[in-house]
Amino acid sequence: MRDEPLNVVLYPEPKQPLANLPPPVERAYEAALKVRMEPNAYAVLLGRTLEAVWKHEQAVGRTAAERLRSLANSNRIPQTLAQMAEQVRWFRNLGAHADEDEVTKNDVLVIEKFVETILEYLYVAPAMLAAVEARLKKARLKRPPA
Repeated sequence: MRDEPLNVVLYPEPKQPLANLPPPVERAYEAALKVRMEPNAYAVLLGRTLEAVWKHEQAVGRTAAERLRSLANSNRIPQTLAQMAEQVRWFRNLGAHADEDEVTKNDVLVIEKFVETILEYLYVAPAMLAAVEARLKKARLKRPPA
């Protein structure tokens, strides 16, 4: 029997980090997850996560907007994902400045989904595809010739 209280977070449901992210991207993403309950901070750190992506992908440009365009123009990400990243950039700016408007909990749901979609496209899906291809190749090698 336990004497100490059991602390379990029921809401919001804890986010599971994504797999197969490059280490700098993973560190930035996990830092963002730690402040998920604070919309402004979360938006800023998710924006920082995308900056880690641009750096890892060697996107060129002086500003975040230029690096984003570089990534889209090189066809590393499709235009739809570039537009999603641009919106995250605006939310990041909104969260970073003490203006009258700020990032809301509803905004967080959108920002989070946009960033996860970009990370899944660039890193998670390719790793899953490689694993499936390796698995199927192994299965084909085991099959007797017809």
